[in-house]
Amino acid sequence: MMRELQNISRDQNSMTRELFYLSRDQILMTHESFYLLREQNSMTREVLNVSRDQNLMTREQNSMAREVLNVSRDQNLMTRKLFRNILL
Repeated sequence: MMRELQNISRDQNSMTRELFYLSRDQILMTHESFYLLREQNSMTREVLNVSRDQNLMTREQNSMAREVLNVSRDQNLMTRKLFRNILL
């Protein structure tokens, strides 16, 4: 009877130890998940910043292209007027 109780106690100790290790591993995995998520958030923020910068650059390029088109249009109008004056 005593031996059986000792065996049960030893088994309980082993199970308790195993549960402790499992809990510790779970805590470590939770920490790792937290750090990975934090890193992913930082990377996502960086991608959003790059995307915002690209949008700003595209707007600036569009504005410059519009300006070039306006200058080109004005040059065409001036060239037409010049040819009209020459032909008259």
